[in-house]
Amino acid sequence: MTGGALALGGSGLPSAWPLVAGGAVLLPVVMRAPRAWLAIAALVGALGSTYAARLEFDHGLPRPLEGKTLAVTGRVTALVRHERGRVRFYLAV
Repeated sequence: MTGGALALGGSGLPSAWPLVAGGAVLLPVVMRAPRAWLAIAALVGALGSTYAARLEFDHGLPRPLEGKTLAVTGRVTALVRHERGRVRFYLAV
């Protein structure tokens, strides 16, 4: 199969300390303008998901290996799905 991709598993949820620090900074704003909580909650949610996505991308394939053909040995652990232009399956390495 050519043009395949290797998806590496992440470590779960990111650390919550940046969100706690951001909440501590924004708490005085919410205390002065109680209706601002919705906008602040949306902002914190967007920042949290951006932070989580960045952590997942950090687990990707190292740059020197990109574009190279790699041999991976493993066992297919789920049914193969044929989709338009690709074949997907889970491989236990």
